Amino acid sequence: MPRDALAQLLAAVPSGPRLAHMTRSPLAWYRATLTLFQRDWRDRTTGLADTQFPLRDLPWSVGDAHVENFGTLPSPDGPRVEPNDLDHAARLPYHHDLRRLMVSLSLAVRRSNDDAPAARAAAIAHERAIVRAAALGYLDGLTRDAVYTAPALDALVAQAEASRDEALRTLTRVVDGRRVLVRGVVDAREPERVHDELSADARARLPSLLDAGRTTLGGSFDRSYFQVLDAVRALGRGGMTFTAARALVLLRGPTDAPDDDVLVELKALTQPGSSLERARPATELRDRVLTARTMLWSRPDADPLWGAFVDGACAVQMRSESGAARGIRASKFEGALGTVDALTALARALGAIVGRAHRRSRSHDLSAVNGWAAARESFADEHVAVSMRYADRVLDDQQRARAWATSAHGVRATRPERVCPLFEATVTR
Repeated sequence: MPRDALAQLLAAVPSGPRLAHMTRSPLAWYRATLTLFQRDWRDRTTGLADTQFPLRDLPWSVGDAHVENFGTLPSPDGPRVEPNDLDHAARLPYHHDLRRLMVSLSLAVRRSNDDAPAARAAAIAHERAIVRAAALGYLDGLTRDAVYTAPALDALVAQAEASRDEALRTLTRVVDGRRVLVRGVVDAREPERVHDELSADARARLPSLLDAGRTTLGGSFDRSYFQVLDAVRALGRGGMTFTAARALVLLRGPTDAPDDDVLVELKALTQPGSSLERARPATELRDRVLTARTMLWSRPDADPLWGAFVDGACAVQMRSESGAARGIRASKFEGALGTVDALTALARALGAIVGRAHRRSRSHDLSAVNGWAAARESFADEHVAVSMRYADRVLDDQQRARAWATSAHGVRATRPERVCPLFEATVTR
């Protein structure tokens, strides 16, 4: 395997479920390998970070702005589409976000319309135009109040509005008038998703830790709302963070009635916002999530329960676990959502969301940005060329990784996972 960065990454990844999860498709591989993207960003020979359109200032950025890191959040005025993963938010060069998004769109186009070869061929034939729409949408969002819709986003919002109670229905059950979280395998179709018991110590410390998280929500919730009814450790969630330590906590909510109980997810933030930067202490990881919530969303309470707290040396993010919080899934890009027009509209809308988020930083070299608007075609041309070239590299890396995973080198024992004390579990499966 001649690609040193890829070989080093694979040598550091445990085998078994995580490696299979990472390599199951090119987009899954791309989602799971932000660190490889960042290494290539620093490697001047790749050209990934080269641009004729630099900015002196670094905007607040999503950090991992691939297509599946956008989705609806349960805003007080109804589900709205926002960046829904802030783990790697940081001040970064603007085109880190833009190119991360455009590469993912290129990969999504290539895997669209799984059961319709003619529709897939049509999408691939227009791949450049679809990816280009994201760059043009980004310019629009960066320079003015540009909001675009798309069939995939309309469908996602409609599904979110109709599914607010889905998480309670599928992840909990009512026993003797009291709601509890399910244990063991959550869904037979996803056997890797398992709920284990939290340790007694973790359960005992949850109320005080959640109270610290509650105080980051702007005073909207009293302590009774955050009364803990049940909690489990949740395994097998996420893409890049497939093995991240997570817990689901069932809260009392506004009343004692089980019908309005509330679920939140807790996730350990064990990495800095970007490996382009030095590692940060837990307090800075907590604060960057809270800042990103304000800087990147169209309203800071797009998820009213999105907060963060510190548990010893660990930062922990809290967010709603709700049917109204739904992510974009490239596997849905088929039929009416997989047409060239639908994919182009989605690319333009997501590009505009990233541009809007960067504009909220209010730290741009405005003369440069205004110049880009006048040169929008060459701006788009550059970013399309770099992004599509890197998408080809991702495909090659994913195939190499799959071959490695099935070789003798890839058959290794999974190393034990290091977790924050809060997420220590008593394994029941």
